[in-house]
Amino acid sequence: MEQSDQASRRKTALEKELSDEEKRASFSAYANHWLSVILMTAALGCSVLAAILGFFTETSSKVIGGIAILPPLIAFIAANLKFEAKNSWHARRSDGLSSLKSRLLYQLPEPPTLDQIAAISRDRDELESKLQAEWDRNLLLKWSGVFSHRGGSASR
Repeated sequence: MEQSDQASRRKTALEKELSDEEKRASFSAYANHWLSVILMTAALGCSVLAAILGFFTETSSKVIGGIAILPPLIAFIAANLKFEAKNSWHARRSDGLSSLKSRLLYQLPEPPTLDQIAAISRDRDELESKLQAEWDRNLLLKWSGVFSHRGGSASR
């Protein structure tokens, strides 16, 4: 009976951890998606505004030039901060955590064993490790690429 109580407590604690992490990942995916949409809309809006001001008004060329420089700057920021790729990463993390929670809640016998709960926890650790390696490989801001000459490395 003691092991059953311990398994129940661990199951409840793991369920809470998975739920909390899933919610954070889902929110981060949502935020990164909308940051990307907002930045790209702002870039497009600045471009259209510069064109309208240039064609249809007597606005100073300095003002129009100032507005016209914004789209490439915004696009540079959006491309280098990789909001859409981060959205995808967070969404895949959320989906993975949701899958683990489903296994924990609906695919284990009642009562689950400590080993079965530990297996789900290990799978969560593997998911986190795999996703962290992907983040480090693909999503970190790499200043060397910003300052490199002709696509080479910054150390040339």
